[in-house]
Amino acid sequence: AKAIQKGLAVDKIKGILFEKKGKIVSTPDRKRFDLNKIKILPYEMIDMSRYNMAEFPLNTSRGCPFNCIFCYNQAFNNWTYSLKSAENVVDEVEYIVRNFRKVKVIAFNDDNFFIDKKRVEIICKELIKRKIGIKWMSTIRADYLVKYSDEFLKLMRDSGCFAVAFGAESGNN
Repeated sequence: AKAIQKGLAVDKIKGILFEKKGKIVSTPDRKRFDLNKIKILPYEMIDMSRYNMAEFPLNTSRGCPFNCIFCYNQAFNNWTYSLKSAENVVDEVEYIVRNFRKVKVIAFNDDNFFIDKKRVEIICKELIKRKIGIKWMSTIRADYLVKYSDEFLKLMRDSGCFAVAFGAESGNN
């Protein structure tokens, strides 16, 4: 956007596609950045009153380390995985809940929110400790869910988790 505003050539900007003289140009991929460098997105730049935000979508990670052949991560994230720290996730949830009163549910829309069980445990404990009082949901791999203890599932529930969904993308055991 800055290059376009200033009338600069965009062909040196990494990680974009554009049309030039009727042909599609793809620049080299840009380097991954640390998600923790942006602690909280500037949501106030959006006129939230225009949206029904009872369920707020939130991504706390990028990618997935698994190499499922049907998944878009192969092309989009090159099977890399990066995530925000548990503390930064809870800071962002708290900010959203405090500043956007219509939000009743946080939907963690990560490709694999539960990949780091310890991180999820810290998130759950912090949500309880800070008394944020928000309901949350996410998707989960079925093979993770069956391995979790009753105590861990109770911690999830006590922190506000009311739903998890999982896909059955393959009939292959």
